[in-house]
Amino acid sequence: MKINIYTEITPNPNVMKFVASSIITESDIEASRNKKSTTSNLANELLIFPFVEEVYISQNFLAIKKNNDIDWLDIANDMREFIQDYINSNTYQSNSTKVEKDKSLKKPKENKKNSVDEEEINSILEKYILPAVRMDGGNIILMEFKNGILKLGMKGACNGCPSASITLKEGIQKTLEQYMPGKIKEIQAENV
Repeated sequence: MKINIYTEITPNPNVMKFVASSIITESDIEASRNKKSTTSNLANELLIFPFVEEVYISQNFLAIKKNNDIDWLDIANDMREFIQDYINSNTYQSNSTKVEKDKSLKKPKENKKNSVDEEEINSILEKYILPAVRMDGGNIILMEFKNGILKLGMKGACNGCPSASITLKEGIQKTLEQYMPGKIKEIQAENV
């Protein structure tokens, strides 16, 4: 079955979302100029392009962050074709019998059991926040919740997005305050 790719703009002008017609990974994959992926050849191949700074792959999309040296209008179609050809190639199929899974991706708090509040925060994020964030090519993860201070990790198109602070204050903070009154004093975002 051939997988088709189409593009979507994101609120982050340096990030373009490339959406696949089916699932291409079962877990998040990240790669950047400073940190190559240990399992995703596709992410590393995309970093060969001189204008690509970061690659984030999740479920059925890739969010690619470019530098300021070039405009998306000049490269989006070529990138889409490259990704589509790569995913549909025999190389991709043999490197990912099922789907790509990057085991090197660090998960915050992986050795620590989440508190009841952290479980509630994750549940609220998953139900009310993340569907819209993922549609924009991003993801948000709980990094830490301690003494009323919530630290969230911004990934994909959210990482470095000019409207991330608005999403944080107007969307996430208000939603969490509605469902967890008096528990959230401050929300901090970290680009991860």
